[in-house]
Amino acid sequence: MKNDLIEKLSKVSYVATIADAWSNVKISYLVMKTTTDNGRNFVKAFNVFGVDINDTDVCSDEADDSDTEFIELFDILSTSNTYMNDDDFNNIHLPPRFRCTSHTLDLVVSKDIETYFNDIKHTNKLDNHFLKLKKLYRKVLAKCQKVWNKQNQSTGVAEFIKEQFNFYLKTPVETRWNAKFDSLQQINNILKNSQGLIKMKKIMDQCELGRLDSNEVQLINEYCEVMEPIASTLDFQGEKGMYMGFFLSTIHALNKKLDQLGKKKIITITPLLKALHKCFKKRFDTVWMEKSLVISACLHPYFKLSWLEGDNKNLAEVWLKSIFECLSRQSDSVIEVESNDDNFENNFFCLPTNHLTNSISTDQLQLYLNSNDKELQSLINWPMVREKFIQYNCGMPSSAPVERLFSTGGNTMTVKRHSLSDTTFENLVLLKQNNKIMT
Repeated sequence: MKNDLIEKLSKVSYVATIADAWSNVKISYLVMKTTTDNGRNFVKAFNVFGVDINDTDVCSDEADDSDTEFIELFDILSTSNTYMNDDDFNNIHLPPRFRCTSHTLDLVVSKDIETYFNDIKHTNKLDNHFLKLKKLYRKVLAKCQKVWNKQNQSTGVAEFIKEQFNFYLKTPVETRWNAKFDSLQQINNILKNSQGLIKMKKIMDQCELGRLDSNEVQLINEYCEVMEPIASTLDFQGEKGMYMGFFLSTIHALNKKLDQLGKKKIITITPLLKALHKCFKKRFDTVWMEKSLVISACLHPYFKLSWLEGDNKNLAEVWLKSIFECLSRQSDSVIEVESNDDNFENNFFCLPTNHLTNSISTDQLQLYLNSNDKELQSLINWPMVREKFIQYNCGMPSSAPVERLFSTGGNTMTVKRHSLSDTTFENLVLLKQNNKIMT
């Protein structure tokens, strides 16, 4: 299988990774982008050894990998740093890195918001509205958490909840914010119904907890309304049909939705919305109009240039045209009309030779941008646009799929199989993950 997999990968022009699983496959020169989480080890490694994709020359020829020397990852890690000189470190290059969208958004709505609430500098400058919100927010979450804990810890409480609603309450997972949102959203849907509110009061009484008052109910409702766009964005964690072009277009759309929420009449959690918007801008400010990401979105038929406005739209069009003009200079054929004996006079007078330049790639770009077809299959009509789409969209906006790989590894290395060798373990995981691809 490994040889078959290498053969399949050797036939593609571009590859993206979400984990270092390619040290033995030797395709590092094909890797366009690597998606990782926001761990400090990744940040430091890619800051030191990473390559900025925007610094590469789009008009340069493809890199020649004939002289590339491949070094096994194990050999690098097993070599002491004392035996590596400056030249050795300079020869280590990592592909361009992209921070996982899902993980970054999760940090915004969990860590950043909590940090903002706890920051004394912000608290001292804000009015009583913020302080009341902070106290009410903590109180509501504490009550909901106690109900979830009671359901998980007491069979009697769990059966009582099932009797009231004909289902159990969803309980959040500590490491995933969207699980907490789904749990709060379920409670919010229950509270919107008058009978549901009565039943929730019965459950709070059964758990010997204080009932939810009108202010707390309103906070849950407004919290779900504000956080719903982010929760929907976090659902973009699949592998099939997901491309890098979805990232910036989705982030820009999310920013517009937050702006629209700011104009609505939200009574209780206005300071939270402002804090959320500020933290969101801070996390994504560095990639807001990153060239490679803008091009990725514009090369997707569903978006093209429609997701941008004003100067940003004009700038994106300039970037697109520059890429395809370079492609024209590389691939367009120049047909020279040679002189023959019949037009000797032209040669005698040294008239310039006629050149008929076929700007096929730029013409295809213009036809693509003018088309109303939003289906991905429409790229077949523009082969050169399709090639650039593959190049810029082979990366994935989320590293969540690698978690499934780690889960496979955990299920493989069980207690009764702890003595597996590294090679056997790697082969088992490889077979498990790629059995559908190879069939």
